[in-house]
This record gives sequence, structure tokens and C-alpha cells, in this order.
Amino acid sequence: MDICTITQFRDSLNSPETLLRTQHNIIFEPETLCCSKHFAEARATIDGRSVMLYAPITLQAANMARQANRLIVATNAKKGDMQILDKEILYSGLLSGKCCMLMESIPSGIPLSEAIYTHSRTHLLMGLNKLKAQLKHHDLSHNYLNIYNIIVDKDHTWHTIRNYHVTQGYGEDITMLKELERHIKTTALPDCDYTSVMQQEQLLLNSIVNDNHGIILHPIKESRRRFVTPNGVGFQDRHGTIIIQDIYSWASDFEEERAVVRLKSGKMGVIDRKGNYIIEPLYDNIEYNSYTGISVANNGEQQTKFDYMGEVISK
Repeated sequence: MDICTITQFRDSLNSPETLLRTQHNIIFEPETLCCSKHFAEARATIDGRSVMLYAPITLQAANMARQANRLIVATNAKKGDMQILDKEILYSGLLSGKCCMLMESIPSGIPLSEAIYTHSRTHLLMGLNKLKAQLKHHDLSHNYLNIYNIIVDKDHTWHTIRNYHVTQGYGEDITMLKELERHIKTTALPDCDYTSVMQQEQLLLNSIVNDNHGIILHPIKESRRRFVTPNGVGFQDRHGTIIIQDIYSWASDFEEERAVVRLKSGKMGVIDRKGNYIIEPLYDNIEYNSYTGISVANNGEQQTKFDYMGEVISK
């Protein structure tokens, strides 16, 4: 069956010699393990080459990947060099079996989420237009285009990853392409001396600042800076714009796009980087494990486990 759990995926990457069929030289980066709607994923190195690894966790996932791979090969659109390794993951337990694994090469460069602050606005728009032209030429859409699924190389060329989202037909991702253009125009710095900008940002990146108004600014983690005011705890982006108001009595830093927060009522929950609740603040205590993506919440003697997407695993 082409399906497994995030735990089985993690175990196979921790023991590739015994739990992977062919890829025995994988060096797994545990801190990158996380879950999306259809796939568990992690970053790894194989013989010095950086790759993304994906394991299907829904019945729809493997079918998506196979269709996308056929389109990429048929159109000769080499987007990330994605391979499907059949029956690669070997797992045991109550239900033993085998699961396919996707392996995608990571192009040299940095994510667009970082390039926004290091590349000129002109170069970023050039990269966007070139990507549009490539998709149109191959009559393809990438239905999950965002700043985390695009790598920008030293020549300002864009490369997409997580290409299991590729489908036939140009234009299905036009809304996402327009959103990327809007984001670049409103967020990217105009053409200027980027060296000085980066030097100033680096000074702030790993510092805790206490300003004249008694506001404590913590180091930036995952493009979010936790700040503490007399009113409470909130989050800014790296430009100092408040993204999440200071409504919490306590909050953790973001890890894998999740932060644990406590309301002034004492109840705890888990939020994403926009402040949306992944787990509603209804619990006396929550422990989030960024390694597994699992949160354990307690109310008195009742314990509830949630997956990375906030779905209940068990009570």
C-alpha cells in the first residue's frame, strides 16, 4: 500500500540501512520533518546532494505524485528532478507493509521567502516572468506556488519544488502567480545597496533588544520576532510590522511554522505564523514536538493528541 504515517517515515529515515529498500546512504535532517495535507516530508543529504523526501500519508497523495511525474517527464519540464521510488519504505508493527517515497533534488540557491530580502525587486520580477513563460510553454500549472516552494539561484532564476502539485493546463495557478507578484512589489526592497541592508538585518537577527518603551524584542525565528509589551506577547515580521497582536500572556518561538501560546485566561493553544489557531486555546497545557509534528494537550486527567494539521489523533 502506498501510504504510511509520519512516524513510520521518520523511523525509516533514522534507520535507512534496514527500513529503506535502496537509499541506504541518506543523512536525515530531523529538524526538517513535518506534515502537509497529503505528504510527510523531510530534507536530507545523499552522497553530498541535497534532496527533499516525501512519503504519502493519504490515498490521494501517491496518485497525485505519479500523475505529476508523468507530466514532467512527458513535457521534458525538468522541475526539481523528482523520482518516485516504489516500495522504498519498509515498515512493521500492527500493520506491516511497503510504501513509495518521492525524492526531489533541491536546486542550489535560497528560498524565495529569503530572496525577498536579498535580491532586487527587478530581479525577482524577472524570475517570476521567466517562471510564467516556462509554465506556459509546457502547458503546466503548479497548484501550490508560494514563497516556500520556490528556490532562487545566483542568476535570479526560479526553480519550483514540491512538484507533486504539478497538473496539466496552464493558468490554474494564475491567482498564486498574481499573489507572488503582489508580495514582491509590496515586500521586496527597491534596487539599492543590499550589502548594507543585509548587514543591518544580521545585527538584529540574533539580538534581544529592549527599546525605550520597555518593549522586549526577541531574536527572529522563521521570519517572526516575538515581542513582549506591558500588555502581553505578540509577533512581528522582520520589518517590525505587527503580525500577531500582543494578546498572549506567554508564547513560544515558532518551530516548523507552529507556536504554542497561552491566553490571559490561562488556556493554551497552537497557532500558525499568521496567528490562526491550529489547536484552539481550550487546554490547561500543551506540549508541541516539532520533531514529530505532534501536540499533546491536557485538561485535568484528559489527554488529547493532535497531528501537525491540528487533527485529533487520539483521546
